[in-house]
Amino acid sequence: MSAISLDAPTALALMAVIAITLGALIIFSWAQGRRHFYLALWGAGDVLAGIAAGLWFGRGVLPDFLSIHIATATIAVAYGLMFAASRDFHRKKTPLALVLAGATLWLAACAYPPFYASLLLRIILMSAVFSFYTAASAAEFWRGRAERLASRMPAIAFLVIHAAACACRIPVALAGGLNSPRLAAGPWFSALAFEGLLHVLAMAMLVVSMAKERAELEQRIVASTDDLTAAATRRAFLAEGEARVGAARKEGACASLLLFDLDHFKTINDNFGHDAGDRALCAFADCARKALRPGDLFGRLGGEEFAALLIGPNAESALTIAERLRRAVEAIKIADGRVGFKISVSAGLASSAGSERRLGDLMREADRALYRAKASGRNRVERIETAPKLVA
Repeated sequence: MSAISLDAPTALALMAVIAITLGALIIFSWAQGRRHFYLALWGAGDVLAGIAAGLWFGRGVLPDFLSIHIATATIAVAYGLMFAASRDFHRKKTPLALVLAGATLWLAACAYPPFYASLLLRIILMSAVFSFYTAASAAEFWRGRAERLASRMPAIAFLVIHAAACACRIPVALAGGLNSPRLAAGPWFSALAFEGLLHVLAMAMLVVSMAKERAELEQRIVASTDDLTAAATRRAFLAEGEARVGAARKEGACASLLLFDLDHFKTINDNFGHDAGDRALCAFADCARKALRPGDLFGRLGGEEFAALLIGPNAESALTIAERLRRAVEAIKIADGRVGFKISVSAGLASSAGSERRLGDLMREADRALYRAKASGRNRVERIETAPKLVA
């Protein structure tokens, strides 16, 4: 059974048709909402790559200026646009000069006769430019990995493979030249042509997939975030809190729940209006985020009621954090014309160290502590003293 191979004309024709078609589809996808400009950039890159492949396909029929100079410059611009797309995906702007740098370098080098006369030098420069842009695109996606998207790592993998494939053309050319019969018609060319086609197909799907995944992630964030205070919604807090308390229980870590209630909030709304009440809620939320540790779960349960879940600190440390927050809130003054007003908060604390308590148990105990704080004059933190459950 003979091995499957791709000859140069067939590979270039396939590349032209596939790249232009995929690029046009990606641009069409962008045009539906015009929110994600990186799709337009990547699609334009694919279209230009397809045009360049078509110009290469016309080698021997078209003038060398078109099939060599312009074709290679065009695909260099295509790689530059894809690099710009990877940066735009991460909300970074790319100078036009950087996008055109590879094409500019290529055209400048071709203007030097000894360079243009050497196929080896042309292959080395062309491969280095393509590899650089592709590796730089992979690096951009890698730096943004904190945003967890399922398609990100496969995209990085394909980019790294393609950058390596482009770079490997240099030693292959040095070994005998890609135009020699044993390389051009052999497994090397077939492997490189197949990788190029696979790269175009895979990256088109992955870039569109990442755009979709980001949109879904943004929708989930919006659905789980309180519009006014940017705290987690009640539903999001309870779901995430249950998971964190469960994990802490398995690891034997302490989980402390703080429930907060802004004091006399109805009076603030009645005397100063709901806009002033909203400003009071936002001021408290900002103060809470500063007092809590990065990574602590903070949410608005409804109205003027908030909650914070601390994993790790023991009850005494959680009490210290709550007191620090209470004092910081006490110092807030909300400007309202010439009058203004101050706010305060009552808090209840419950901890699960050494127990099998779940989030619902902590909520009930912290609520009892909060009730005690309000009954004792407000603007204070109360803590429920509980003994750990003993396992027989």
